[in-house]
Amino acid sequence: MRNMTLVEFYDDKALENISGTLYLKPDKVIYLGSRGNKLKRFTGYCREVLKDLGLKTEVEYRTINPNSLDFMINVLSDILRENEVCEFNLTGGEETVLVALGIVYERFPNRVQIHKINLNTGMFLDMDGDNSHGWDGTVPGLSVENLVRIYGGSVIHSGSAQPGSEDFVWDQKFCKAVRDMWNLCRGDCGRWNIQIANLELAQKYGGQENSLQVNLRKDSEVRFDGDFIHQPLFGKLCERGYIQNFTETDTAYRYAFRDEQIKQCLTKAGMILELAVCLAAKSVKEDGKPFFQDVKSGVYLDWDSALHDTGERVETVNEIDVIMMHNLIPVFASCKNGNMSVDELYKLKVVAERFGLGYARKILVLTDYAGRHQQNFAYIRERAEDMNIMILRDVHQLSIQKLGMELKKICQ
Repeated sequence: MRNMTLVEFYDDKALENISGTLYLKPDKVIYLGSRGNKLKRFTGYCREVLKDLGLKTEVEYRTINPNSLDFMINVLSDILRENEVCEFNLTGGEETVLVALGIVYERFPNRVQIHKINLNTGMFLDMDGDNSHGWDGTVPGLSVENLVRIYGGSVIHSGSAQPGSEDFVWDQKFCKAVRDMWNLCRGDCGRWNIQIANLELAQKYGGQENSLQVNLRKDSEVRFDGDFIHQPLFGKLCERGYIQNFTETDTAYRYAFRDEQIKQCLTKAGMILELAVCLAAKSVKEDGKPFFQDVKSGVYLDWDSALHDTGERVETVNEIDVIMMHNLIPVFASCKNGNMSVDELYKLKVVAERFGLGYARKILVLTDYAGRHQQNFAYIRERAEDMNIMILRDVHQLSIQKLGMELKKICQ
């Protein structure tokens, strides 16, 4: 089998830059572009991602002069002379170099193979009538970590994790618990939020960081929102075993969380909605396979992948509630189970454009906010439309299965 060299025309949309390599898995890829520093950085990111994926593709780059047609024609002609089989991906790149490629194609029609990839549909488009491009028909995918990496960033941590820890473990027991707690939450979102806020305070004043036990003195100065202990919802959490060994004495309340993951669910506001969206996305199938190849919640993103602890430079770090990957298309979700401000829309827009420019889907997931704040919601809906952000409202009316179906529609 002859060695294949893929030529990619560098674009600011990193997904376009790497798409051809993921589809064709060539022996070598050469990136052409006029911005040498950006090319150098991107090829470094590309090598890391391809290594992580187990691909042995050799990665090169060449700088071109976009103002000299002859220069570009010579570079393209040199590549043809130096390499046995050449594929050219027209998915991205500067217009002038594409003009040069057209001239080269006229000169060497039997040497130039041209294709284009529609990332939104996953279709590989044969542009020259030659059916020997080497695509095996499989639409590739990326993990959240590799998506962020090709844009020059890094995932600091996600899920319940602290830096250096692991994500949630989505075993059958935890999935069942998330479904159950989501059903408790959507029965009365306001009451659930109050309960979680109170449990968070109880953990702060009566718990320890590395312990599941809570020992809250009744004379504690903490001010709770009502009597959260003697509430039906607290009783249901005890009945289902999420809160265990509850005892009350004259001086204190004592109880323990079932495990660390349940503790995270019950002591962080908004966590159960994020996890419901995650579970819904993980549950969606197409042709018996996961529709979303990767799903992460509570994702902390460092914009330039360098952790700065010297005080010389402030890191740019953002948290995104949920990121889902459908093939090469990222979906960024902001999940709100209570009040919100328009600032959330701006944050969602900025992060999605930084790590998915041109292709990222952006969604705002709301429970009962629209019904409780109709005037504010009208303003938020207007701003969301301006930013091309889709709103998935009243999700407390949806089961995990139906929520998954709505998420799938966003990518179709």
